[in-house]
Amino acid sequence: MRDTYTALYLHIIWHTWDNAPMIRPDREEAIYACIKNECGAMKVHVKAIGGTEDHVHLLVDIPPTVVVCDLAKQVKSVSSLMVNSQFGSRGVFKWQGAYAAFSVSRHDVDMITGYIQRQKHHHATKSVRADLEWDH
Repeated sequence: MRDTYTALYLHIIWHTWDNAPMIRPDREEAIYACIKNECGAMKVHVKAIGGTEDHVHLLVDIPPTVVVCDLAKQVKSVSSLMVNSQFGSRGVFKWQGAYAAFSVSRHDVDMITGYIQRQKHHHATKSVRADLEWDH
């Protein structure tokens, strides 16, 4: 009997509440680590994570048992709780309720990984790609 094989890649984007610049340099590494840890707990493989002070891009390979809305809800919930407790934000840090999720061809994974890793550069130089961003 053959094993099931899936390659389900998603590019997920979400913003801070009111696009407030809340992902400061002193918090960024901890936020990303928290998101990665929560993805790992859900058996979701993080291919890339990056963003700016007001939003996060996440490229993942998800198993067929994970529902996209559950993944988004879980990583946003756990990471906002972590920021508020670890950095003493007292409930001030929060994500917007909405998110965007795009399916990604396995042939585009490397290109999107690079784009996500260079988020700060793209936004600083106004070289963002409209098809890889979410203007909510």
